Amino acid sequence: MPDKKRYKPIPHDKRERVGLPTGLYDLQNSEIMTGDMVEIISSSIIGRVFWNRYEQAYGLFYGCWYADRDQFNVDSYGKFIRINSDQGMKMDLIVITRDWE
Repeated sequence: MPDKKRYKPIPHDKRERVGLPTGLYDLQNSEIMTGDMVEIISSSIIGRVFWNRYEQAYGLFYGCWYADRDQFNVDSYGKFIRINSDQGMKMDLIVITRDWE
């Protein structure tokens, strides 16, 4: 009988914590923090900004799978849009709420 392969899960990153500066800016030139509710104006998608440990980038998480789960937990979301660090999307982002404070 062959050995089962054991996969080591990717550990959580410290950049996933809520309230950390991301180095990204929005339309009004204010810095986006992790956990902020942000809207992409061109596509009308609203979600929270977190660090994606699989893609190694900040992005917008939306499509919460479980309504009773923590909305500040990355694992509760099913969809992700990457936000490029070159500020190319700056004119397309606006912070709606910062309700994690």
